[in-house]
Amino acid sequence: LGIILAAVGAVTHVKALETIGAILLLGGILSLVYMASLTRKTRAGQVPEVARVMGLQFSPTDPFDLTGAGLPFEVFLQRGVEVRNVMWGTVGGVPLQGFDVRYEVRGEHDVGWQPTAWRFMTLAPLSANCPPLWIGTGSSLQSTEKVPRVRFESIQFNEQVRVLCAEPYFATALVDEKMMAWMLDQAPRWTTFEVNGPHVLARLDADDDLGGDMGKVMIGLSRFVEHVPPVVRSLYPLSGPSTTGFQP
Repeated sequence: LGIILAAVGAVTHVKALETIGAILLLGGILSLVYMASLTRKTRAGQVPEVARVMGLQFSPTDPFDLTGAGLPFEVFLQRGVEVRNVMWGTVGGVPLQGFDVRYEVRGEHDVGWQPTAWRFMTLAPLSANCPPLWIGTGSSLQSTEKVPRVRFESIQFNEQVRVLCAEPYFATALVDEKMMAWMLDQAPRWTTFEVNGPHVLARLDADDDLGGDMGKVMIGLSRFVEHVPPVVRSLYPLSGPSTTGFQP
């Protein structure tokens, strides 16, 4: 009888521990949900605050119709593209637009098309009509047969920065010694610059885009434009207007 009572007590103790564990697990899940909700609210409130601090104008909508402007960048070629929280003005002498963007991707297990998380990106005009090129310090850039990686003489640069372009002549014209030094020493980390036609788009490639680096990305984009060598403008001259949307 003593053995039976001991066994029953042990089972009861285990059940109690399981109940406590379940309660703790539920509490943890609820905390994560609450924190995620709080983060989203904080993220949404950061954009107008960043615009105010940087002296930019702000709209919660897309006053420039960026989704319908025919921009050739990858993000605008996706399905169901949405743009919100647009800020615009001049940063470091460069006219630019910063905005949140998301699009739809096919979900797993036949759940249909689902929206991605919102990402912050920045757009600026270039005084040249450039072939497509991607350059960044993150690890998201992967070469393909159509868009191979371009390597340079600097081993350090090749280790820390990736450049993808189907036209290596243009890549070497754009990435001169000054641009190379800036990308290594001053460019914002985990940022990719996508050049195409008369524009350049900057995006943050970090896994968590909570908005804290929006100002850095915009300043980084203005500095990138400043470092575009003059030879690029002469080799790839504009054939029309260089801007879409905001005009300084």
